[in-house]
Amino acid sequence: MEKLKLTPNVPVQIALKYPQGKIISGRWGEQVLFTLTDGRRMYIPVDVASKITKLEVNVNEPFCICKRWNGQRSQPVRWDVWLTPEAEKTRAAHEIQTAETVLERQLRESLENLQKPGTLAVPKIPETRPTPEANSTGAAADSGNGTGHVNGNGSGNGSGARPAGQPAMARFSWAAFLLSQTEALTDVFAAALEYASKGHGNHIKPEDVRALMTTAFINLAQRGGLRAG
Repeated sequence: MEKLKLTPNVPVQIALKYPQGKIISGRWGEQVLFTLTDGRRMYIPVDVASKITKLEVNVNEPFCICKRWNGQRSQPVRWDVWLTPEAEKTRAAHEIQTAETVLERQLRESLENLQKPGTLAVPKIPETRPTPEANSTGAAADSGNGTGHVNGNGSGNGSGARPAGQPAMARFSWAAFLLSQTEALTDVFAAALEYASKGHGNHIKPEDVRALMTTAFINLAQRGGLRAG
């Protein structure tokens, strides 16, 4: 096997055939032997091998190594190890894909928990009670024709329809609660989008923020944390 020769101050792009090196002893002291994908062998000091380990270089992942030295024996040798731009892009794409997979899994689990009985308290819709005006009108209709129906302006037809001018939210306590939650979620979502845009630019998409917020909201609701503070 051919030995890799590292010329001082000349970067070399390589890739590992195996994830781990082998420590050997020789006239230069302890060194680490790595087998490269092109069949060559690379001998480097132990501290340089630790830099490759810290970089978390994968098998077949291209990276560069450079032996820095000015040629003077009194000056120490400095080693630099770094990923190639292509390897960094590949890692970034993999991390984004992994993060999206985690988000999808969390959202799916939250939706599955919603389908289980007793995991989320849904406001109970109260029974509709006719207003006094509707009662009086309905009574008059019963005394007149015995049918209990009134034809006219629709304010007292016996079906529980709200009187003219009375909002729907005034008749149902849960309607105002639902509106307040929607308004609060809108404000939180807008604030989260602004934070993601300023702190992360285009790396975080609006749909990612929405997925995170949906998961957090569902988990909060399941723990009974949706109370006015």
